[in-house]
Amino acid sequence: MKRYVVVALAVLCAACANQQAKFAPPEQMRKVAIIAIREPQQVIVANRSLGNIFNPIANMSEPGETKRNSEDYVRLMNQSRKSLATALAQSLKDGLATRYEIVSIEQRPKLNSDGKTLDYSVIKTDADAILHVFYGGTGYMVFREQTTYLPLFALGATLIDTRTHEPLYTKQFLVQPGSAWGDPREVLESDRRYSYPSAEDLLASFEESYKGLVETQQAIAQRIVADLTGNAGK
Repeated sequence: MKRYVVVALAVLCAACANQQAKFAPPEQMRKVAIIAIREPQQVIVANRSLGNIFNPIANMSEPGETKRNSEDYVRLMNQSRKSLATALAQSLKDGLATRYEIVSIEQRPKLNSDGKTLDYSVIKTDADAILHVFYGGTGYMVFREQTTYLPLFALGATLIDTRTHEPLYTKQFLVQPGSAWGDPREVLESDRRYSYPSAEDLLASFEESYKGLVETQQAIAQRIVADLTGNAGK
């Protein structure tokens, strides 16, 4: 699985620090440009809870069983040419196209000199807004009191006004077993249809477990689409 510069992920996380509870689509917003989504920096198969799953840099050199199992899962993904980002992009395009004209762009924002924020003014598009979606931690994990591997997912989204270059919408989504009281992210429950008693069972059921990841991100994509089309809570 291709890895990208981690600092960009950290910057994007900072952009999502202030969750917006409700988004009202501006009347003039008719065309949305979606920045090409990059594959997760790392797919994790972990037998312990992680700290900040929006910053997996600490796990890139994880020793022992977690590192070995994660590498084996990524190897299976590469061998079968799986692409989570492609599936996610299609889900977002299909959903948002019910309200907006959608275009895909390869341009990306640049890192500002403060090393903490992104400059979207460098992106040239006639779209009214730019949607930037990114992965945090992704994979399967044995969570705290749990005894089986369940889907883990963190996904962030920010919508930028191309006129002002200010965020119109920012949100982080977290998928894990059970709710996270007081967590500023929007928390979804892990789908327990995709539950594995061991890493060996998980790897042996690769196609099924990968389907679990796709369906997990699909559920998040539906939340993003509902937010951005003004259908959240309906």
